[in-house]
Amino acid sequence: MDLLAALLLVVPSPTIPDKPRPCRDSVSVVVDASVDRVGPPGSDSLVRLLPRFRGPSFPPELRSLRQGSVEVRFVVDSSGRVLKGTVVILSESDRGFGRSVCQFLEQQGRFEVRPIDGKKGRVEVRRASFAFTIG
Repeated sequence: MDLLAALLLVVPSPTIPDKPRPCRDSVSVVVDASVDRVGPPGSDSLVRLLPRFRGPSFPPELRSLRQGSVEVRFVVDSSGRVLKGTVVILSESDRGFGRSVCQFLEQQGRFEVRPIDGKKGRVEVRRASFAFTIG
């Protein structure tokens, strides 16, 4: 019983903000479609990870936690870039992990967007999960 209690204390639990927290000043955009999740490379999802996708960096100041998680919502434009001002934190195990995901998506996040009715458009990703682990 004591071992289980110790393990539960080590594993960070996600914090859910009172309301979704935007990474920066949010902007309103019109989207052409929405998806629940990002698909893997080669899938038939409207928004797919690029094969060379590298995720956000593990924040050095949180290395003692050894793991963390973040869930976000964002909009991808027709070129596969995340539109600034559309990234919203839905849940995070620590604000540092949330900052890392925000920075990554707004600066480096690239996705493949499939055409909708023959043309590419803006697609909202309603929930994308990022897991951080060391080891």
